Amino acid sequence: MLEKINSSDLLEFDNLGNLKVGCHECNFNDFVKKFLDEFPDSETRSSRMYLFKSFLKNFNANVKSTRKYLINGGFTTNKNNPCDVDFVIVLNGSQISAEENEFLNLLMDDVNKIRIPYKLLEKEIEEEGRSKRELMETEFYDYGCDFYYLVRIEADDEDYHIYQDLKEYWMKWWGHTRKDKKTGVKHPKGFIDIKHEENMLEGLSWK
Repeated sequence: MLEKINSSDLLEFDNLGNLKVGCHECNFNDFVKKFLDEFPDSETRSSRMYLFKSFLKNFNANVKSTRKYLINGGFTTNKNNPCDVDFVIVLNGSQISAEENEFLNLLMDDVNKIRIPYKLLEKEIEEEGRSKRELMETEFYDYGCDFYYLVRIEADDEDYHIYQDLKEYWMKWWGHTRKDKKTGVKHPKGFIDIKHEENMLEGLSWK
């Protein structure tokens, strides 16, 4: 079980440029300050943050059962020019309506149409050592959000084990780096946990 860290003072990077180990709980304003404002020379973070906030604004208008956002990937490291924001949206399974479920299914279908070719190109670029700037010419780059969703199931539900398995998968995946190409070792790291609040985007700059 990863330690939960609920102080914005602990949003610090380790010597590899990743968040220090743990589940870093913060609000959206602290997230913006840390991962946008502290990178004034970034060529991509401003547009990625704008797309992320735009996505959340649209998502929240259609889905009212959101509990939290778990955020990971290059955007939560000290990488100056990340390509996107990687996150999982945790939903309350007992509150998802038929309309919300339809919206989620259509959303995932639409996103996968542009995500799959992007991921194939990304793998090809990494294997051949080409510049990742090619990714900036794709439709998925213009979308800026690489996301999935996880439905929270209560402990007394017969399908609770499914939720537990999926949760454990994400915690293990995001609690470590990818394998080091030279050593084959995965390094422990942290990620972001933002609790959903109805008005959390109010008062934030959209540029």
